[in-house]
Amino acid sequence: MELTRAQLECLVSPLRKRILQEVVAAERTTATQLAPRVGVPLKRLYHHLNQMVGVGLLNVVETVQGRGKPERHYSPADTRFTLPEDPASRSLVADEVAATLRLAEKEHRQALLTNDGPLDILRTVVRLTPEEAEELGEAIRAALQRAKSRSSPEKPLQLAVTTLIAPTIK
Repeated sequence: MELTRAQLECLVSPLRKRILQEVVAAERTTATQLAPRVGVPLKRLYHHLNQMVGVGLLNVVETVQGRGKPERHYSPADTRFTLPEDPASRSLVADEVAATLRLAEKEHRQALLTNDGPLDILRTVVRLTPEEAEELGEAIRAALQRAKSRSSPEKPLQLAVTTLIAPTIK
């Protein structure tokens, strides 16, 4: 799903980016389940969820009557989002990439300071055709999907992987 201008503006917030990641990972979740995973109070979380539903990033798939207010069940509008390529969206795309990297920095920093697990840092510059770059992205996504399918709560390590495939300045 190619992101719209409104969706890009919404995702400039690192918190909303994190919310989207968590909902995509869970496939379906409620605000009550989501709040401890993103570390915000419910009232604040509802505000962000409503914004994300409003721009079409999330769907309300069911509303269940609980002990008090009805509880909404959220799912992602899609599991793969692409950035628009039109020149008018370049600034928003740059903001979206920056927000993603800020979130990754925060998550990786927190993990490094609190865990003793493996660390592998890789940064490289390669020269590829657009087709080869797409193939590289697909291979990385496929490898991560295979790893995700083997994931379980009983396994001792939870790893964060951040990948950015983008043109460099010549």
